[in-house]
Amino acid sequence: MGPPQHRRGDKRKKSIARKRARHSENETEEVQRWGELHDSVVEKILSYIPVPKLLQFRSVCKHWKRMIDSPQFRCLRHQVPSTTQTSFLVLQLCFSHAYMGCDWISLHNNYFAFNSLNIRVLRIFNPLLNSWYTFPPSVLTRGEIFSRSYHRGLWCIQLLSNGGDGDMTQIMIHNPTSGWIKEVPSSINPKLKVLISLVVEKESSNFKLISSGCTIAGCTFRQEVSLHTQVYDSVTNRWKSAGNLPNPFLQFKTDGYLHVMYAVADHYVYYIVGRSRRTQAELDSSDIEVGTSEFHWNWFTNLLAFDLNDYVWKLVPGDLPFEVTRRSKIKLFERNGALVLVELAQTEEREWKMSIGWKPRIYSWDRQSSPDMLIWTEIAVTPPPTERQFQKLFYHQRGHEYAGLWAGQGDCIVFFSGTFWGHRALLYNISSRIWTVSEFGPKRPKRSKWFMPLPFDLSLNR
Repeated sequence: MGPPQHRRGDKRKKSIARKRARHSENETEEVQRWGELHDSVVEKILSYIPVPKLLQFRSVCKHWKRMIDSPQFRCLRHQVPSTTQTSFLVLQLCFSHAYMGCDWISLHNNYFAFNSLNIRVLRIFNPLLNSWYTFPPSVLTRGEIFSRSYHRGLWCIQLLSNGGDGDMTQIMIHNPTSGWIKEVPSSINPKLKVLISLVVEKESSNFKLISSGCTIAGCTFRQEVSLHTQVYDSVTNRWKSAGNLPNPFLQFKTDGYLHVMYAVADHYVYYIVGRSRRTQAELDSSDIEVGTSEFHWNWFTNLLAFDLNDYVWKLVPGDLPFEVTRRSKIKLFERNGALVLVELAQTEEREWKMSIGWKPRIYSWDRQSSPDMLIWTEIAVTPPPTERQFQKLFYHQRGHEYAGLWAGQGDCIVFFSGTFWGHRALLYNISSRIWTVSEFGPKRPKRSKWFMPLPFDLSLNR
């Protein structure tokens, strides 16, 4: 017979105790080794660690927290390529039906709107490392949310009050990486909420909000108020009046047809403005599918610019590429100081029709070479390869056009389609002209899931 049961239990407890003691000794030695290092060496080591891991190191002790939050450490991280690459914040929206109407997502008032209860997961996608990080949407727990704008590591959202009055809203600045959130004080003229653009300074955590345009109700008696602009500065925590829009035809009014997108380059914020070819009844219909609804826009040929130093608007001489003004599925973003326009154009070329279904066309304006005139250069794009992983990706899409949400930033353009691709993203690198597929969950397509990418930088500045 074996030893009594209680003796075997005692041996097991002693073994566990010895292992814990050794583990504790190892931890103590490791802490001592870290403590012997100079702060400059610790900063150098920590600067190479991805932000999700930094969140854990930040909670080790108050000294490390102060070190990681310091401006010196922020500047050090900017010098490390692996920590300054493009990232995308990806919202996973879950619905019980294949279509989303304007109750869930606004397609014609310059911004997306959705109910926070439908946000299941917040993901950050790092295309350079092909890495995915998951964050709980802990802050997004209250009612209906409007995604107004986003820049670098911050996100501007608007929370509707219970009454649903558009003027009774809260404008919040949120860092989904750290969980930080701040309510912006009321503006000088609360009617000017049609266009809200967030601009974050690269070397600091300071930010500005550009607010312009008003509702039709707010402009009934004073039509010229729709040209007014005001700017919020986080340093002073105040709003300030700015110059009026230069062209009455480009005024930002919520008549249900206007669409605006913007990009930040140096101290300028550039805007392109379009109007929908759909009727108001079509825009309000619940049968509008997200994947195709943004195809129906006519864009003005002008490029608007707002000077963040002088707080004035101007029209940049020159026109947008002619092809772009006739298209509708386009993106505007900054790339190495240049301004980039990307359109998804219809095509009969087999390599495109058998893959994504649309042909991306990329145009670049080198602001340094021609700062005072729009001169666009088209950048060549290669079609996706015919390798097995791409054949699998496009298997469910054969004969159909691309249906999904996409975004661009820096060298990267990323495409999502829960309808056809499931939890897979298609990525294109403008410089290397290489396509890649990134998986972040089940491959089987589900029409009840939509993935909305927002160009984003992982940041702990706030």
